[in-house]
Amino acid sequence: MSEDSSISIRDQASLSFAGNVIDAAISFLGLIAFAYVLGADGLGRFYLILSVVQVALFPLRGVGQAVMKRGSEAGMAPNEYFGAGLTVGGLYVSSVVAGVVGLYRFNPELLGVPVDVLAAAASVFGVRALLILCIDTYRSYGKTGRATLVDNAMGIVETVLQVALLAAGLEITGLLAGTSIAGVFVGGGVFRFTPVGLAAPTRLHVKRLLSFAKWSVTNSGVSTLYDRLPVIVLGAIATEAAVGYYSSANRLLMLGSYVGGSVAPALMVKVSTKSSGSDSSNPFADLENASQYVAVLSIALAFGALAMPSALMTTFFGPDFSSVTAAQALVALSLYHVVNPFTTIAYSYIDGIDIPSYGAKATTVALVVRASVVGLFGGLYGLLGVIAAVIVSHLVLAAIAEFVIYRHGGGFVVPTKVVKQVASGALMYLIVSRIADTVALDSWVPVVLTVWVGGVVYVLSLLVADGRFREMSLGVVARAVRVAGID
Repeated sequence: MSEDSSISIRDQASLSFAGNVIDAAISFLGLIAFAYVLGADGLGRFYLILSVVQVALFPLRGVGQAVMKRGSEAGMAPNEYFGAGLTVGGLYVSSVVAGVVGLYRFNPELLGVPVDVLAAAASVFGVRALLILCIDTYRSYGKTGRATLVDNAMGIVETVLQVALLAAGLEITGLLAGTSIAGVFVGGGVFRFTPVGLAAPTRLHVKRLLSFAKWSVTNSGVSTLYDRLPVIVLGAIATEAAVGYYSSANRLLMLGSYVGGSVAPALMVKVSTKSSGSDSSNPFADLENASQYVAVLSIALAFGALAMPSALMTTFFGPDFSSVTAAQALVALSLYHVVNPFTTIAYSYIDGIDIPSYGAKATTVALVVRASVVGLFGGLYGLLGVIAAVIVSHLVLAAIAEFVIYRHGGGFVVPTKVVKQVASGALMYLIVSRIADTVALDSWVPVVLTVWVGGVVYVLSLLVADGRFREMSLGVVARAVRVAGID
């Protein structure tokens, strides 16, 4: 179980987010290199292959969630649950690899990719499967922030290796191989330097793991298809360039969603520890507090994208991304990233109070909505029709979460602080759009300076308008100073 029942969501989330920012910055530089070398078509092809691998990994993500949930409960032993997860996951990985090898031997042309790309993708699948279980076991100790730093280390090492292999001329095969090599190094570090170890599970461990996993795996599968459906549909009905536009715009906005991703594991572990032990306090208060600032960055990014979409896409990803469609994709997807942090923490809370079936059912409903809207608008409007399906279905997912939490948590989640964040974003938009109208944003220097000005305006206006945000910011700085030993 958690080593500390008084887990600080803010501390763990701050640690996670700091790592995510560094990882995102380095990964983003890597993405720029990928876009310039591969172009929109090549980048789209890479993301299509990666989407297939991610879909294949969905059972392991569900098993990892079950390991994190059961291992964080009062009186439980995380390493035994890791052993149980590895037993279940090992059987699955072996079956998938055997199936792929069988298909390739039967008809090498059937899978539609060269053998070197297929082998690299298979190695990514196996390595990521092990790493998912390792990191979720570490999270179950209550070290969600440190576990995210491990994941960030994976991302940083991965990007460095990918760029090196790309420079060596290996293209898509090199990108996949870089992921595998990085996973081996980082996974070895988890075993060497963290409490995570492998212990033989009992039948009880396997039984309790599977009782949660039957829903978390289902939810993971539906969620993975839900997340990857836009890329798969675009690959089928549109061009590979459209996939490149969608994926690149998503990556540009991803930092906003990292806040929710940083908060969610700490919230789940704390809620799980509370609800399974003798703590009588209502964990709903933790969710309410977490929801107030979870969209603080995604709101800023949305207003920034609205103010200068074409300049951002062209500057960061090159002339292949200068079309109006690419700019429209950035603006439209920014709306999704405003909603996404709320749903991320809401379903983490639902898992933490041990009702994972609701997450699986809600995501299934949202997937049906997404597929239906894609069917209605994807063929007519292409990329923008697919993005419309993404936004509508995610609003449905958020509404279901509110209803479930109301029934099981005692109230609706109302993030009132968002109003001041929107007001600060609107002020930033007015200033940035005025700069964009008067300055030629046709190179890195003016674009980066304009982004910097917008960020300063947003933060300063929010510090003035929101006393709670001001208090939190000072607290984060104070903790950073203590950690650095600058007293």
